[in-house]
Amino acid sequence: MEVFDFLRFYSYWLMIWFFLYQVKITKYNPLLSFFFALEIILLLILLRKKYILTKILLLLLIQTAYCKLLPFLYLEKEITLKNIKMELLVFSIYNLYLLLNKTNIVEVYKTLFDELEHKDYRHTFFAKYFVKLYDYLSNFTPLDIQK
Repeated sequence: MEVFDFLRFYSYWLMIWFFLYQVKITKYNPLLSFFFALEIILLLILLRKKYILTKILLLLLIQTAYCKLLPFLYLEKEITLKNIKMELLVFSIYNLYLLLNKTNIVEVYKTLFDELEHKDYRHTFFAKYFVKLYDYLSNFTPLDIQK
């Protein structure tokens, strides 16, 4: 069984950073990182035209809203040089981690999208539960209650 390596995904790094910022363990605001992550994931979704009106698209949009949009909206809208330097440092450490694990950010997210396309949901935290709920609700027919 493959172990889920959440550190391969920058989204999880951002969520941890967001939590640390909210509980005041760090003073560096990850606002710009969330902004760029949000833009990039939306661009990737748009480039994969085959996702239009599919449950994969809905899944990606829900996960994007939960993991990127809500924190982005919640964060203070402050951009400072110190924050930018820290964001560059964290992103560099993330890429170093990927390099040490013989991969890169393009390969990680290409693999993720390919897996989603082939209904392999092991690398998306909520995907398997979302797909089960989606399938259940799409097959659900309300009872016809007669008076």
